[in-house]
Amino acid sequence: MVPDTRYLVRCDGMDLPQAATLACSGLTAFSAVRKGALGSEDLLVVIGAGGLGSAAIQIAKKTTGARVVVADVDESKLELASKLGADLTINTANAEAKAVLSTIRNMNHGRGADAVVDFVGKPSTLSLGLRLLGHDGRLILVGLVGGVGSLPLPILPLNGLQIIGNFTGTLAELIELEGLAKKGIMSPVVSGSYKLEEANEVLAMLERGEIRGRAVLVP
Repeated sequence: MVPDTRYLVRCDGMDLPQAATLACSGLTAFSAVRKGALGSEDLLVVIGAGGLGSAAIQIAKKTTGARVVVADVDESKLELASKLGADLTINTANAEAKAVLSTIRNMNHGRGADAVVDFVGKPSTLSLGLRLLGHDGRLILVGLVGGVGSLPLPILPLNGLQIIGNFTGTLAELIELEGLAKKGIMSPVVSGSYKLEEANEVLAMLERGEIRGRAVLVP
């Protein structure tokens, strides 16, 4: 099925359901965090604490040392984010953007976030992400919920902001990520394994927000 063995990544000794997620949410999150160009003194905001967000929290904390703030509307996912190492969680269903920005600035010496990774990708999260960025900040868009956003164009050149799209990662990044997982530096969150025949029910669970991390279908 694969044209050349160079496209294969060995997962010897790993839990197979966890390994399966590395080539999906793991790789996408890994590449997005990389694009944030974070250092140990930086502050990252992760919007969306699902399968992608749960991977990004671990990757950012363990590979960059940056402080991580996680924003979501689901309290149970925010609790998971805290367990995975988030320095602060914010329920954006209850907090206004102005209050969130004030919190971020207080954490980061009066400036906004150094990078924001948006794993949702809808107009409201785009707007929130841009508002939270400090000077020279980077907004990495990953989520595909969709819609049409608007932004005041002058803030991009005046604040030196960058908007970067990220869909997945490279084979080299996947190999590196697999190495991190084998060392226990990053552990994919898998809420459960299901039979292939249960795919429709799993999709319904996903739509209802009942999946924490990732669910894996096993043929």
